[in-house]
Amino acid sequence: MPLYFTLVRLFPTGPEISLRLPSMLAGLSGIAFMIGIVLRLHKNYTLALLAGALLAFNPFHIWYSRMARPYALLFLLSLLVSYFFLVLLRGNRSRIVWIGFLLSSVAVYLTHYFAAALPIAQYILFAFILRGHRGFFRRWIIVQAVAVVPVLVWLYALAQQPVVAMNIVWIPRPSLNDLVLTIWNMTL
Repeated sequence: MPLYFTLVRLFPTGPEISLRLPSMLAGLSGIAFMIGIVLRLHKNYTLALLAGALLAFNPFHIWYSRMARPYALLFLLSLLVSYFFLVLLRGNRSRIVWIGFLLSSVAVYLTHYFAAALPIAQYILFAFILRGHRGFFRRWIIVQAVAVVPVLVWLYALAQQPVVAMNIVWIPRPSLNDLVLTIWNMTL
């Protein structure tokens, strides 16, 4: 998806750090947002700092914040979408919250395909827990429909490109040793 790679182009080219800088900034911002969101939702400084510390020392978060890939940005934007959704669930359905939910949804959907898990999880909440909130559900559906339009435009533009074989022969086939090493690295 185009958002991360567009952001990477905004940074100066040069050493490898310039490619990793957007992910690092997204990872650090994710920690700050986690602290802020927990503080705002629960009004508990200790809990907010604990959540931030757990995220800051999480091996996955560190790993993905060091990669020149969109995963740290995906986390940050997923956190924003989830925050706005929780604010809407708690009853603050002001226009500014809906706009924040829409813009963060557009951004996360343009970051990675796995962001499709967010509206699926939200829909499951509506299906099993929030059955009586029909007006809220209708507005949510409209926002999701609007948020997916830029993705559809991107996919249409991508489909218009000449077909190039998706060969990834440059990636070595992982061995059992690689799997064990990855699990070891992620549990430290």
